[in-house]
Amino acid sequence: MAPTHIDNQSAALTMHAYTARTALIATIFFMSLLLAGTDISPAIAETNDEPVETELLQLEAIEPVFVERGQTNYLVTLRAVVTNNGETGEVRIEAIGKDEEGYILKNVRFSGTIREGETRAMIEQFQILGQTYERIVDWEIKR
Repeated sequence: MAPTHIDNQSAALTMHAYTARTALIATIFFMSLLLAGTDISPAIAETNDEPVETELLQLEAIEPVFVERGQTNYLVTLRAVVTNNGETGEVRIEAIGKDEEGYILKNVRFSGTIREGETRAMIEQFQILGQTYERIVDWEIKR
């Protein structure tokens, strides 16, 4: 029965390696989704102190790009592709997830710098109860 200690230690090391590998894969996946199919440029423009008005922003798409389902909670990565039709500046957007009856189940805030006329993917990650997430049928920008 002496090998039990070694077996437990090996199992712990294997689990640690699996967790680290999973985190690395998730990070690579997340970054590839961020860059895939969008014209993304670094946010290093001269900016105004005032945030861009929501009316001057055009939402091209909003969708979950990665959902890690736990036993009760989910970790969700949400991507919004936004076009700035105003001046270059700080963009703040609030997205809402609604159920089929129109009730708001989740608020998610996006922020970042988008140059005038530029389209950019904005990414946010959040945790939510699995049963609540499964009831969300639509994502939209809160006006």
